[in-house]
Amino acid sequence: MPLISTFRSLIVFVENQQPSASVARAASSDSPSESQVARGTPEIGSFYVWCKTCNDIRRGKLRVYCSECASSAVLVRTEPSCWRDVTRSKQIQVDCEECKSVEYAVFRFKCVKCNEIGAVLSHISGNWEHVECSVCLDEHNTYLFDLGCHHMVCRQCFVECLNVALEETKFVFRPPYGYTITCPYPGCERCITDVHHFHVLGDEKYERYQKIAAEKLVAMDDQGVFCPYPDCSASFFWEVENDDGKTSCPECLRLFCRYKPRHFILKRKMKNL
Repeated sequence: MPLISTFRSLIVFVENQQPSASVARAASSDSPSESQVARGTPEIGSFYVWCKTCNDIRRGKLRVYCSECASSAVLVRTEPSCWRDVTRSKQIQVDCEECKSVEYAVFRFKCVKCNEIGAVLSHISGNWEHVECSVCLDEHNTYLFDLGCHHMVCRQCFVECLNVALEETKFVFRPPYGYTITCPYPGCERCITDVHHFHVLGDEKYERYQKIAAEKLVAMDDQGVFCPYPDCSASFFWEVENDDGKTSCPECLRLFCRYKPRHFILKRKMKNL
């Protein structure tokens, strides 16, 4: 999925000439004036993040740092052209003013409102063309979810789709992304590739999703174990080398036998009588 072409307004020092150290520090600092500039960035050149501090989807700004010294006084040698360039390590090189050497860039997305680091949401884009939601057909002037299939979906429809998947356990397994959902548009098989988008469910439901996904993954694996205690039911993996059969649940810390869990619990209860 290509990034919007107007990177120059969001990345620090994407100029043709090396700036001085003093100018570099001033331009790359997260000062109030910089936040005002970020807020003025055209919607077409913006990003969206899930901000834990705000607990919501927010406009984001992209910042670049030196991988060696973490300085922001850097000059990007090549502009990023896709999500891989900014989400994977060792993709883009920078000239670092502090190190006086060529190093790899480290990209961070920050919330425009609170300036905290957030998780970039690559499936969300600003609806600058005021297109309709492919599901409810309403027009929205903020942002839409796009899974790369160009079926633009509004937040309300996306959340409703997630709620149905959660209540009816209709998540699909798509390696390497794990358990996710497909596009809400009927017949489309594109899927969400980053579960950070599922935070829109709210904290409680997001934890439920994580538990369901973990249980399904454990059930698919030969080394997966479910805690047999009814008030726990945690899922986890166990080491094959430990062949005595006894396992301690990492959640409730109680002991049980992997091979005969119910028999082991009953035996312990009778012993305590």
